[in-house]
Amino acid sequence: PRPQPHAFKSFGAAAADAPLMSYEKDVYPFNGRDTPNLRLAVNGKVLEIFVKNVEGTLFKNSLNFYKQFGQRVEMALSRIMYDPKYGCPESVEECTREQSAYIEHNLYHNSEVNT
Repeated sequence: PRPQPHAFKSFGAAAADAPLMSYEKDVYPFNGRDTPNLRLAVNGKVLEIFVKNVEGTLFKNSLNFYKQFGQRVEMALSRIMYDPKYGCPESVEECTREQSAYIEHNLYHNSEVNT
């Protein structure tokens, strides 16, 4: 069953002095193939994974997945985790705050399981 929104897990808020980042300049170029790190945007946050520190088929499949669907996690995961409650948005702007938080929750949960 889907958890209630108050129980969603999160990667936490950015530090108060964290720089403002844009997808085009600060996320998209860091694709994990041409750079040593992969950056993902989810729920208004930027996550960074240092590719050389992660091994295994699951991670390589994830890199291929983000190459195909993009590094905006809401858009990528809503394509493979269709949920009738939220639908399949055509843009990040169409995602509700709850949907973005739910997708972050799923990404957080998956990162716990795979570490």
